[in-house]
Amino acid sequence: MAWLRAGIAALRDQGLDINACSSLWLSEPVGDEALGWFVNCAVRVAQPPSPERLLQAALAAEQHCGRVRQPGVVTSRTFDADVLLYDGRVMDDLELQVPHPRMCERRFVLNPLAELAADLVHPVAGESIATLRDELVSPERAWLLAPALGARLERAANGESA
Repeated sequence: MAWLRAGIAALRDQGLDINACSSLWLSEPVGDEALGWFVNCAVRVAQPPSPERLLQAALAAEQHCGRVRQPGVVTSRTFDADVLLYDGRVMDDLELQVPHPRMCERRFVLNPLAELAADLVHPVAGESIATLRDELVSPERAWLLAPALGARLERAANGESA
């Protein structure tokens, strides 16, 4: 959990105003079981900067937490931050794809995201996040790890008492 706290703090240090954090979810690795299990959450950014600047902030937070990206290689990581959605926009640039191209296939994305934005409509799929989550057919498993811990992590990363 320390890496999540550090990652959220690093996002804030990049100037992002994080105004909500989901519960924490435990999920098994997709594709390579040797990677170990992951702890996932979603955060909402109030008044986000441009999509490109938001991506730069996410990458800087990952680097702060020790992540070394290797193109085309899926590796274990201490902190991973993705831009999932941005103001209903659809972008397909070399550096940034919004909505995230595989988010509709990932329970570990849809579960925490639905806590923050269940009624938000995915701009490509045309369905709400809750509907996408509820209708997902996937062998992937994700468990609610800490329902209230997301909010405590958010407060701790903001320097408030947890």
